[in-house]
Parts: sequence; structure tokens; C-alpha cells
Amino acid sequence: MVGKAIDLNGIPYTVVGILPKGFDLITGGNMPRGFRFAAHTDVWTPLVLDRNNNRVYLQALAKLGHGVSFGAAQSELTAVAESIRRDGTEEPDLELRLVPLQEQVTGQIRPALLVLMRAV
Repeated sequence: MVGKAIDLNGIPYTVVGILPKGFDLITGGNMPRGFRFAAHTDVWTPLVLDRNNNRVYLQALAKLGHGVSFGAAQSELTAVAESIRRDGTEEPDLELRLVPLQEQVTGQIRPALLVLMRAV
């Protein structure tokens, strides 16, 4: 199916990947705001951004490929952002930043959480 076109509600899409059977994201309060999805999703489609909105903040969840370092992934994201700016976008302050999920979830409270865990 990867690479093949499918039609969803009259809109054509190209299949770019297939998740393993039974795959579901952690939902509810277990995920940071912005990563909360329905308990089960059948189809994921590309996001269409509203260019009339002055500021767009978007979070994405991804897994690094085998052997890909954090630094290499961030370098690739930086190159993608630069390519988008060169293509004449009106987004001069476009930034693509990689944040580990653990840091996104615990943020600045990680030290306090570790103290509490040790105390318990």
C-alpha cells in the first residue's frame, strides 16, 4: 500500500506509511497537551495550516530512526526549515525544534519528581 493513492471522502491521498496492527498512542492525561489523540485512530491525514493565522504552533511526535542521533535529526530539521524559507515562504521566523518526549512531559519539574520518587 505504501506509495499507492487512496480516496477518502473524495480527496486523494498517497499512503506514506502503515503502523503495526494494534498500534495506539498513549492517550488522556498520560500525554502532554498537544499530543492527546483519540483512543484509536484509523487514518492519519496531512495537516492543512491556515495561512491567515498570524502564529502557528504545531507539535509532532516522531521516533528517531535506528542509529540516528539527536544532533543529526535536529540538523535535518534545521535544513528543512531553511529550505522552506528559501522557497519564498512568508515565515521568516520558522523554527523546527526537536525536543525529547521525556523533556516535553516532565519539563523543568524533573528534579522535583526525582526527589519525590526517591522519598517514596
